[in-house]
Amino acid sequence: MGIATYVLFDLHATNENTNLGTFENPEAAFRANQKALSVLSKNMNIGIKSV
Repeated sequence: MGIATYVLFDLHATNENTNLGTFENPEAAFRANQKALSVLSKNMNIGIKSV
């Protein structure tokens, strides 16, 4: 029963990870990365101020 559960969840997890959000255009990937890092930086600065 444990092996069947492992296989079921493993196959389900593998199917979910097929769309990784990759970019065909390097410039679009760069812009998306800059946006994500900007949000991260903003949130880190807010966290640092509260400490």
